[in-house]
This record gives sequence, C-alpha cells and structure tokens, in this order.
Amino acid sequence: MVDLLVLDIDGTIKAPEHRIDQSFFRAVELAQTEGLPLAVCTGRPLAGLAAELAELLGPGQAHAFQGGALIATPSGAQIHADVMQQEGVGQILAQAAERSFVSRNGTGSTRHGSWLPATTLQTFPCSRFPATPWCQPTHEQN
Repeated sequence: MVDLLVLDIDGTIKAPEHRIDQSFFRAVELAQTEGLPLAVCTGRPLAGLAAELAELLGPGQAHAFQGGALIATPSGAQIHADVMQQEGVGQILAQAAERSFVSRNGTGSTRHGSWLPATTLQTFPCSRFPATPWCQPTHEQN
C-alpha cells in the first residue's frame, strides 16, 4: 500500500514540451477517488503553477517547494522553512557582484546577460545588506 505519492513538476508532471498532458488530470482524479494522497515536491517557489498544482493535488496538506527548503500548504501555511541567514545572503550577493553576475549600476544587465532583474536591484534592501557593492555609491560613467 502506498501512503503518499509525491510528484515533481518539471519533467514529471510538466512534459518537456512545456505542457501538462490531459492523462495527468485523469490520473489525479483516479488517485483521489481511490484515497491516495498526492503531493508536490519541486524546486519551484510556492507561486504560479507550483501553487496551482499543490492545490489540485492536496489543498490542505503539506507540499515541498524550493527544493524542500519550504514545506507548506498551498495556502502558504508554513510547516517548515529552511532560511538562509542574512550574513550568508550578503556574502553570496557580494561575490556575485565581484564576478559581474550582478551589475553595480542597478540595470541588471551584465557581461553574463541579465541575471538579476533591474526591479530587484531597485528594491534591494540595502539597509539589511549595506556591504554589497550595488548598495555603495559608485562613480561609474554611463
């Protein structure tokens, strides 16, 4: 007897053609009719398609999001959250800026392409991470 069937989204529920086959929905109905609990376990955040599928598979039960860093119900009730400490986030972002993964001028455009959207940089909480390069005044010329 299976106690719980846990499904990934990308490459499992959502085919490589970026669509969900109708047979998936029929299988969900059959599993639910048989009383088999279903859950999502995905690297995606609790939003959009991941939230919708979690709601379809098990509205009141736990699902795993962000690679298991967040265990929550589709409504957002947290059961477990593995949160990185602010110091670690600041260090990662500083290293990303040093390696030109993130621009210092707030455009989000770098030699590696647009890695971080400009809107993210414009709303970045510099008060929490003042040591990051893009929180420092720069004298770069456009």
